[in-house]
Amino acid sequence: MATTTNGGVPSRLRRPHVLILPLPSRGHLLPLLDFSHRLSTRHSVAITVAVAASNLPLLSAFLASTPLAAALPIQIPDASLPENSSHALLAVHLRRLRDPLLSWARSRPDDPPTVVVSDFFLGWAQLLADDLGVPRIVFYASGAFAVAALELLWNGALPLDPKSSVVLDTLPGSPAFPYEHVPSVVRSYVAGDPDWEVVLQGFRLNARAWGAVVNSFDEMEREFLEWLKRFFGHGRVWAVGPVAESGCRGEDRLPEAEQLFSWLDMCPTRSVVYVCFGTMYKPPPAQAAALGAALEASGARFVWAVGADAAVLPEGLEERTAGRGRVVRGWAPQVEILRHAAVGAFLTHCGWNSTLEGVAAGVALLAWPMKADQFIDARLVVDMHGAAVRAAEGAAAVPDPGTLARALADAVDGTKCADVRAKASVLAAAAAAAVEEGGSSRVAFASMSSPAAMSTNAAPSRRRPHALVVPFPSQGHLLPLLDFAHRLSTRHGVVITVAVTPSNLPLLSAFLASTPLAAALALPLPDTSSRPEHSRQLPPGTHHALLAVHLSGIRAPLLSWVSSHPDPPTVVVSDFFLGWAQLLADDLRVPRVAFYGVGAFTVAALEHFWNGSLPLEPSSPVVLDPLPGSPSFPYEHVPSVVRSYVAGDPDWELVREGFLLNSRAWCAVVNSFDEIEGEFLEYLNRLFGHGRVWAVGPVADSGCREEERSSEAEQLFSWLDTCPALSVVYVCFGSMYKPPPAQAAALGAALEASGARFVWAVGADVAVQPEGLEERTAGRGRVVRGWAPQMEILRHGAVGAFLTHCGWNSTLEGVAAGVVLLAWPMKADQFIDARLVVDLHGAGVRAAEGAGAVPDPGALARVFADAVDVGKLADVRAKTSALAAAAAEVVEEGGSSWIALEKMAKELMEWLLDSVDRCEVGAAISLGDKLGNDHTGLTKRSADLSWQYRGNDGGELALWGR
Repeated sequence: MATTTNGGVPSRLRRPHVLILPLPSRGHLLPLLDFSHRLSTRHSVAITVAVAASNLPLLSAFLASTPLAAALPIQIPDASLPENSSHALLAVHLRRLRDPLLSWARSRPDDPPTVVVSDFFLGWAQLLADDLGVPRIVFYASGAFAVAALELLWNGALPLDPKSSVVLDTLPGSPAFPYEHVPSVVRSYVAGDPDWEVVLQGFRLNARAWGAVVNSFDEMEREFLEWLKRFFGHGRVWAVGPVAESGCRGEDRLPEAEQLFSWLDMCPTRSVVYVCFGTMYKPPPAQAAALGAALEASGARFVWAVGADAAVLPEGLEERTAGRGRVVRGWAPQVEILRHAAVGAFLTHCGWNSTLEGVAAGVALLAWPMKADQFIDARLVVDMHGAAVRAAEGAAAVPDPGTLARALADAVDGTKCADVRAKASVLAAAAAAAVEEGGSSRVAFASMSSPAAMSTNAAPSRRRPHALVVPFPSQGHLLPLLDFAHRLSTRHGVVITVAVTPSNLPLLSAFLASTPLAAALALPLPDTSSRPEHSRQLPPGTHHALLAVHLSGIRAPLLSWVSSHPDPPTVVVSDFFLGWAQLLADDLRVPRVAFYGVGAFTVAALEHFWNGSLPLEPSSPVVLDPLPGSPSFPYEHVPSVVRSYVAGDPDWELVREGFLLNSRAWCAVVNSFDEIEGEFLEYLNRLFGHGRVWAVGPVADSGCREEERSSEAEQLFSWLDTCPALSVVYVCFGSMYKPPPAQAAALGAALEASGARFVWAVGADVAVQPEGLEERTAGRGRVVRGWAPQMEILRHGAVGAFLTHCGWNSTLEGVAAGVVLLAWPMKADQFIDARLVVDLHGAGVRAAEGAGAVPDPGALARVFADAVDVGKLADVRAKTSALAAAAAEVVEEGGSSWIALEKMAKELMEWLLDSVDRCEVGAAISLGDKLGNDHTGLTKRSADLSWQYRGNDGGELALWGR
């Protein structure tokens, strides 16, 4: 599997990097991911799985369990296919990935793929491997008998004659099949059709692959595996199965599944028939009725996995078979069901995955093949191994219920089918032994991957990781990112460089003073006279997202700085508004961390909007149907950055492109915590497809703000010390908001009429304060001008409620303080945040809505009074306290946010160590390349590494550290 130059000299000595190209169909995808997981975790192989962007969620469990794996999502134009299209035609459509994949590989000269592994339906991957000059391994998710039949058929005379049976005369035993039992992909071939000719070419290209991997095992299909070695003309055909036990599928049990297994625990050994025809099949009504009647008449215990469409279930069957039958709707944990001791038989369509899982479980197979390679698989287990019996045949078959009932009953009758049971047990023992140490599949796997085991044992020189932090210069964005950077540096020893424009340097003072390994990098923008550098400098009515466009001007200066720096960054961390930082990270060939200073609910909504159809229709509500709970919002409550988007405007198109670039980041860090937004965080993990979405909040207690109390603040806290517990309402709408006069007047009147104690932070503009309010509320109210130490105010024991605009920082600070939130969302993401705390968690109440709202002072006064009346809102207070306790716990050692930061830092360090490997190995490569073109049998020792390359016939490469 070593990559070589034309002269046979290894062009790379480093961790192997495998580009995986799956067919996005569950029966093909899962075994290929199982194989990739084993390849990576056993042999430290880096994995990149290329998928169409819409298929990213299919990789979630694999990516989460395979640390060296990443997803490469690629957009495919015109991705729709006609309904009921063959899988083979999907493969034709996916060949459009070839050019984007080629561009991607060529854009990363320091870490290109060293081998391509593709599903056998994707024969065009051979041309991609040829373009890249790397070997290709074709992965067969079918058994060796089916692979041999397909190779013979595709390389023979096509199309077949429907009136004649097909004799595979060169295969072991010269098996013959009626035309209807030939794999449907071959029977569907249309000579002269452009797409089908591409299919034909693709299957024929598989014979040119460097190696072939089959999800089977030697003891089950030895003669067909030997035939394939002769047919391909090389010995690189490896049976490495069964691969289904890799541990990378990660399906959680649903409550229904828990109930099912509790029921199975009560059933006698080998007394249950499991019925499943795969994830894609929906039996016609007559067939489902016959099967239901047979199950009912058999008297046998059964589990029927009907899939997502419960309409196939005969009416009343569950009631009539209560106590001895269970129906599974949706996803069924098939491997676990089959391995349960109570299950003794499996009525299956004989898809290869199901066949292999049944064989490995040692149950008697009741074969009902319907299409594809299923008739071949049934021939293997029924006729060649005697580990199964035929129950029915054909997708349209409607078996006699009585006959089928007897087959079901006999299969779990301990006195019958003894020979079948014995042979099933022998195959199961062989399947288990094959994947154990020293077993045939384990040995084959080691043989296949030995050329890829190229990582050095030498401990690479370590240097401290260095993060280039690029913040968005707006207080609500800047502070949480600096809090995060402070924790990353002080807890994990990461060097921090914060890149800002010169006018924003003062914003870093407290951070730099409290973070010893941090430094500031001041870079002026080109043509600074016309470009704002802070959100406060934007013209009225200009959305601050446009500031991100202006700030992209520091990308070129940053590249210049890095090129001359003795300790260049190993990671880029940027605010999510600065998607262009992804291009900077690409230029530097380092990972990027996208930092989200908003909640996961908002991140999910923004991803949905920016990847959808824009602009939105102002007259229609917006439904976020893929998100948990399918939340809907009126148009006015959609984040203003989305509503402000102007299609075709150059700056706004750059804004949109920036948000879309965030999905390419190596990871996403969110200032939130699992216990408040777990379902949205899980959604993001599925959406991004890499499993690296880390909730590390609340970050506001990092200790890097250290604002000194003003004399006015000292007086405020002295006054709060005299107030009863939970008796004060704190009012603040963030650092950017100035209420219009009518709104300010209504708010002042409400505070005055409420009779409640209050603190109102009015900001720098005291003109918003209604005249005479302070005098009229002397003794129970305080007005804070300028900067308010909000966290300290909220944490004071006297404060019981918080009237907030529901900006995320304020929301999270209020939640962490355990006060009742009085929600008055106005713009941006605030309506989403209000929905989260009020509707989803019940930890707040609505006070008003909208930036232009002028609430009724009397109604708002009652809200204030109730919020600090201990006799009211008891349920809200209880939920608020629970969230506050969770927020405190998650940032302590062992809490979810603490663990998330540990994992992120660990993976960053692993990336750094890998990059050191690449640099050190590169020196050995350069030395080796100077030795000439003829290196057969060469052994060479460099100053730091030994490497050996033998032969030009497929190659073998080994690398050791000194």
